[in-house]
Amino acid sequence: MKKSFKVALLMLLVILFSGGCSTAKDELNGSYELSNGDSKMELEIDGDDALLMLYGESMEGTVERSKKTITFKDKKETAKFTYKLVGSKISLKSDEIGSFALEKVTNDDKPSSNLKKKKTSNSSKNEDSSNESMGNDSADKDKKNYAYEDFFYLETGEYEVGTDIKPGAYNVNLNFYDYSDDSKEDGSGYIEVTHGDSVKKYEFENSEVERRIILKDGDLINSVPENADSEFSFMSDDT
Repeated sequence: MKKSFKVALLMLLVILFSGGCSTAKDELNGSYELSNGDSKMELEIDGDDALLMLYGESMEGTVERSKKTITFKDKKETAKFTYKLVGSKISLKSDEIGSFALEKVTNDDKPSSNLKKKKTSNSSKNEDSSNESMGNDSADKDKKNYAYEDFFYLETGEYEVGTDIKPGAYNVNLNFYDYSDDSKEDGSGYIEVTHGDSVKKYEFENSEVERRIILKDGDLINSVPENADSEFSFMSDDT
């Protein structure tokens, strides 16, 4: 069962406190996070688009810069915040939830696996491959930074294990959304894993289903949720 997003935010405010400050450019676009080591909230802002992630759940949002507000919505809930940039932090305030501050993350220490994103160019893949071939192969593989590892979301598209995705075992769920039809509660989708001539298809009849999928180097992943609003969440299960 999914936590209510507002309840999750309230829980985080109770257990999470952050302090300190640092200098950063006064720009709204970028990545922000708030963490106490056990729990983490992440915020990504790109133009008028925003993405908030907490406890494995995500909400997409719209930024209104003239009003200094960010409104997040999913199929059941809406959370509206006013924002203010203070040094390297962004302060978010809501009448219903409260207020908190997230620290801006630089490119050097930004985790590449925790925010929903997708490869758009083969140039980065080629660069990663050339870097991996230098030195000891096994050591380079352990140090490699994948676009998706440990916990991530996949939208509709094709992905390559060993280049885009870290190989391993994952527990996979379908996160169903349909912003065009608020009355629709659930949907379906499937994931195809291709390795050479072998093709395995994992079907998800609804968002309550969890499947354990083992991904190996060279696998090609075809992610097909029911619509463009939906996505699959992957949680590492290498035990």
